Amino acid sequence: RADRVTVTWPSGKQQVFTNPAAGRSWRLREGAAAPEALPWSPRREER
Repeated sequence: RADRVTVTWPSGKQQVFTNPAAGRSWRLREGAAAPEALPWSPRREER
């Protein structure tokens, strides 16, 4: 669990996303108000 995620974008701007749900994959976009939850997919087994 993370209380917040701070991203420093290539432009130099910093952005903070708060309380992202654990166990999910997120798409972060510079300037977006909130992260986008990606569809769940099962983990692939490694060989």
